[in-house]
Amino acid sequence: MKPVIGITMGDAAGVGPELILKTLSDKEVYNECMPVVIGSYDWLNKLYIELRRKNIVADLNLIMIDSCAKLKSKLNSNYPNILIYDDFKLDFENIKIGQVNKECGKASILYLSKVVDLIGRGLVDGTCSAPVNKEAINLAGYHYNGQTEYFTEITGAAKVVPLIIIDNIRMFQLTAHMPLKQVLSSLNSSQIFEIIVFADASLKKIGIRTPKISIAGINPHAGENGLLGTEEIEIFKPAIDQAKNKGININGPFPADSLFLRVKNGEFDCIITIYHDQATIAMKLLGIPITMTLGLPFIRTSVGQGTAYDIAGLYIADESVFKKSLIVCAESIKK
Repeated sequence: MKPVIGITMGDAAGVGPELILKTLSDKEVYNECMPVVIGSYDWLNKLYIELRRKNIVADLNLIMIDSCAKLKSKLNSNYPNILIYDDFKLDFENIKIGQVNKECGKASILYLSKVVDLIGRGLVDGTCSAPVNKEAINLAGYHYNGQTEYFTEITGAAKVVPLIIIDNIRMFQLTAHMPLKQVLSSLNSSQIFEIIVFADASLKKIGIRTPKISIAGINPHAGENGLLGTEEIEIFKPAIDQAKNKGININGPFPADSLFLRVKNGEFDCIITIYHDQATIAMKLLGIPITMTLGLPFIRTSVGQGTAYDIAGLYIADESVFKKSLIVCAESIKK
């Protein structure tokens, strides 16, 4: 049976609604999942009419769903029927495309809350998130740095770690938005051991039975056996040895500058990076990533791009990565 994926609309003033309609215009998506959009029916229908007029999307049938009972009765729908769950009674009359608006921020959070509710009721299996705007969310009175933080709080998840994916490259980050000085001062073996164990368990959950994990060092050339730093010997090695004793296939630490290429060539199933730029510079050179939020009680994916206010309303946003994010969510649930 195909998984039901709740697609949250994100920020109405950004490219999210456009990405959703373009993605669901592809009949092949329905071979992988049953999509249910959680968002504004009126806003999406208005956009659909414009995209259809310009021959950008296929001939679709948008169906408004305003109750759990109605959703349950429609879950056997097929393309070109697009189910849109909307019981929010939001007023988007004064929203302008490409501009920060607190109503969009409020709506973004309501969509996330609703998809968690629908998952809890057993009507939806997982979720794929369209982009939100952090400023709009905070203007609406919700003080979160992003969707991940909200999902973590509302589900009570103990530990949440993003798995970043581009093609066959999978990456876990030991730290992300942390000053480099703080990364160095706080680095310890326990912290490294925990991320290795988390990575191994998480990859197994998404269908990789015997993960081969690699970890980057923190010093140039991974310390060069102590010549360029001793952290790899004093901090990394004890954690790696402890993980190996638990039967985990962990390799490294390796120089980060060559490790991404080794992962890309299939030598390892994933890479664990230590600090922000070590991870993101390499990944962004490869393209727009998909993020899978691991540690939540359900599969959640998102696309590594923002609301793109500068091109919102021009109808030129590329939906290919968002579509892949939706497919990855469905495939991970099926595994």
